[in-house]
Amino acid sequence: RTYAAVMGGCRLDNKRVIELWRRYMTTRCTVVNKAMVMSALYACRGEGHGREALNIMNEVVSRMKRIKGGSTDLPDLPMYNLVLLGLKDDAQATSQHVGRVLESMRARSLEPSVEIVQTAMSVFEAKADWRQATILLLQMLKKSPELVSTQATLSALKARITADQTAMVIQLIDQMPPLQNLL
Repeated sequence: RTYAAVMGGCRLDNKRVIELWRRYMTTRCTVVNKAMVMSALYACRGEGHGREALNIMNEVVSRMKRIKGGSTDLPDLPMYNLVLLGLKDDAQATSQHVGRVLESMRARSLEPSVEIVQTAMSVFEAKADWRQATILLLQMLKKSPELVSTQATLSALKARITADQTAMVIQLIDQMPPLQNLL
């Protein structure tokens, strides 16, 4: 509780929050609560440390498995979304990091929300990875078309346009009636 309270009180000092998280993870304490994790993830995002946010998420998954025998409600969708936003702001992060976030969700049987799909697409757009944006778009249109928003679709298309794939954008739209309906 003390770590959670101090981390919450240091919200404006991202480096201090990250330091406290690291220190807490070296203790024998087994309690991990949402407030602590969210504070650490917000701090990582604020510092442009998306890869560290991904590591924190992995630590939480690992620790929660040990504590609760694999059944856990953490990390939750807002945490995954925050990690994705952190990856978008991290100049060293790649689309592979986004794939790890999405894979972690699949491994925990968490279905992505519209917000998760939009955020993942925006990361692919920011990283100019039109291939991964297109793959995710096609996967989501096939599996859960209701999760594909206009914003997510446009992010995928903008990533292709940025990579001078304009002809492919036109082909993609022509081949996909559901995509035409979104636009």
